[in-house]
Order: sequence, then C-alpha cells, then structure tokens
Amino acid sequence: MGGTGLDRRLGVVVCDHCGAIFDLTRREDRSEAPKRAQESGDKPRPDRAPVALPKHFQVQRISDRRLVVRWRWFQPSAILLLIFAIAWNSFLVGWYQTAMVGPNTDWGAILFPIGHVAAGVVITYSALSKLLNHTVLTCVRGASGKGVMKVRHGPMPWFPQPTIPTQDLEQLYVERKVSHRKNSTTVTWNVLAVTRDHSGLPLIKGLDTLQEALWLEQEIEEVLDIRDRPVAGEYRGEGVHQV
Repeated sequence: MGGTGLDRRLGVVVCDHCGAIFDLTRREDRSEAPKRAQESGDKPRPDRAPVALPKHFQVQRISDRRLVVRWRWFQPSAILLLIFAIAWNSFLVGWYQTAMVGPNTDWGAILFPIGHVAAGVVITYSALSKLLNHTVLTCVRGASGKGVMKVRHGPMPWFPQPTIPTQDLEQLYVERKVSHRKNSTTVTWNVLAVTRDHSGLPLIKGLDTLQEALWLEQEIEEVLDIRDRPVAGEYRGEGVHQV
C-alpha cells in the first residue's frame, strides 16, 4: 500500500498509491466560506486576474447557468505528420507486397515489421485527429443546483469524454504535463476536477497553452458557482497572475 502526502497549508492529504485527495478541513457552504475565513483571521486566497478568451474558442452562453465551448484541434504541423504517415505506410505496403510474392509465404518477413505497422496506425490516427477533430464542452446548472457537464471529441473518437453531474464537482484545477523525447520536450496542459468523493478526474487533456486551461477552469467555476481554492498538484507557476 502507498503512503500519504500531507499538506497542512492546503489542508489536504494525497494518497501516493491511488492519488485520492482528502480534505482535512470541515466542508462548508461556499457562500459562507469567505465570511468564516475573515472571522477566523485566515487569509482568503487572492483572486486570480481574469483570463482572456482564447481566440480559437467559440463560446455560446444561453444564460449564466449554461456554457457551451467549442474549439478545433487543427495544427499546421499535423499536415507534415500526415505526409510522414503516408510515406511510412507506403513503405510497409511495399514491404508486404514483396514478402507475399512467390509460391512460398515468408512469414519471417511478414511478422518482422508488426511493431512498425502499429506505429503507423498510431501516427495516422493522431495526424487525422489533429486535422479533423474538435471538442465541445457543455456545462449546465439547473435552478436547483443540479446539472451536468460533458466533454465530447470528434469525429475521431478520443478520450477522456466524461459526463459528470455538476453537484459532484468540488473544485477544478490546471495541471502542467511535460513529455520528454529524444530531441525535444513538449509541455501541455490538463484541466482536472476534484469530485465529492475526493478523487481526481481528468476533464480536458493535451491543451496547447496555459491560457486555454485557465480560461476553461475560470468559466466552468463561474457557471457552477464554485469558489476557487488551492488544490494539491495544481500549477501555480509563471503565467498564473493574481490581483
């Protein structure tokens, strides 16, 4: 069994084994929290400066209780990736045509590039997704406080695609993800949620900029009337300005 990490300043315990987040503070109504913090002498978390709407986000607001955000994944680099995928797969097709010519099948030649075939499928799928896909995030809060938030990607299926009752959401936060490759390092951004059972749930993964992630966190919390609080594991580095 894994151990636990204790953060007394944030008032949480994080399980190293399963990643569950446990709130040590007594849960309270969000509308009363700032008042109680002031009465107790605790310093409330500074308000974050508003984050500007990313240019490629299309936003539909029917009311202050409904938010629909849509954005395309298109990246010019995906065209080069698709060209590479076509060249890669063309080579494999030629390889198999040569291996299967003649009266006797060369099973060694057929089985040898299986790993390359799998890589070709992944590269092609990734290139087509970056060219064709879009994401639609819908967040609705009813008058009773109950509602739903869902994320859908298409036309190429992609994950995660969560559907979450809004009353189960406690907090949202942004995570920085760094991927190291042989000759490069890639930084992407994830938006995650803390649910009422203290588990972490990915909502949106692989965003290109911090602005996109922070804006989504900001707008979802506003629609769901969630007061922004610190969360263990969230990104608090450069680019997260407060006022």
